[in-house]
Amino acid sequence: MGMMANMPDTDVTITLTNDEALVLFELLHRWEDQERVGSPQNEAELVALWNLSGLLERELRAPFDPRYADLLAEATARLTPSE
Repeated sequence: MGMMANMPDTDVTITLTNDEALVLFELLHRWEDQERVGSPQNEAELVALWNLSGLLERELRAPFDPRYADLLAEATARLTPSE
């Protein structure tokens, strides 16, 4: 057994900007709708993606805003590198 087998299951904290969280939320939901998340290498990957999607949904307010499409477009524009 390698060292990874002995590692405790501890939490990892990741900080995202609101724009990053919103764009990732939309990407994950689009993949789920297109069933593109249906072919992970194993069930653990699928569970991890579902959990990430759920965490983003719980933290974000924008998906419930009537201006969601505009908010997403604005976040996408801010994250898009200038040429």
